[in-house]
Amino acid sequence: MNRSWNWMIANSALSQLTPAVQSNLNQAGNYVIVPPNSPPTLSFSAQKITTYKSYADFQLAIQEHAVPAGTTGILLDLERWQFTPLVEQQDPLKYYAMASVLARRYGYYLIAAPGLSLIPGDFPQKLAYISRSDFYGKLSQYAQIVEVQSQSLEFNPGNFNHLLNVAVEQAKSSNVDAEVYAGLSTNPPAGIATTSQLLNLISTTPIEIQGFWMNIPSPGPMCPNCNVQSPQVADDLFQAIGL
Repeated sequence: MNRSWNWMIANSALSQLTPAVQSNLNQAGNYVIVPPNSPPTLSFSAQKITTYKSYADFQLAIQEHAVPAGTTGILLDLERWQFTPLVEQQDPLKYYAMASVLARRYGYYLIAAPGLSLIPGDFPQKLAYISRSDFYGKLSQYAQIVEVQSQSLEFNPGNFNHLLNVAVEQAKSSNVDAEVYAGLSTNPPAGIATTSQLLNLISTTPIEIQGFWMNIPSPGPMCPNCNVQSPQVADDLFQAIGL
């Protein structure tokens, strides 16, 4: 491929890939995501970012000086699930704005990664709300990176790219310097993706998309409807694009 992208990947997912791919991903320009309770000894050549599932958890970590050492950025992953308080689910933009202020105060940049589950309804209803509220435009005022959790739409490429086009237009109109990333998953609830399917998705995304969050989720409380983990799909994808 003639295009290149930056990547975000959880350390737990990175560890499931072949050593050569791990090494190529663990480079400047990419991001390794660690949980709040990760050992402080973890260090990477890629930027180390810590993920929180609520503003309240991030605020508490700041108060208790518990953000893992070496963290450069905060990924705030608010979703309609048990890990994000209802009050934050009901007004996510407010809490992303608050997280932005807190992150900057302590020298972190913010990655806003709201789940589409926060927006009720089917895809047309979600899209209507996003358009009406300038959802991604407002997020781009708060976050250095806006990550669009598009992985739930992988099996509908038309909707996948439609959402990304809307998000890019909103984000860039509001903040020309905002970086927009898209979400990919090897095993979303809709099915197990193939390497060729993911290759086609990334090759047809809007040119303004600067990177992807590659998810290799494990079925469980955080992804109760996910299919079995498929790290080989991700590994083959990274090798296919030259990583």
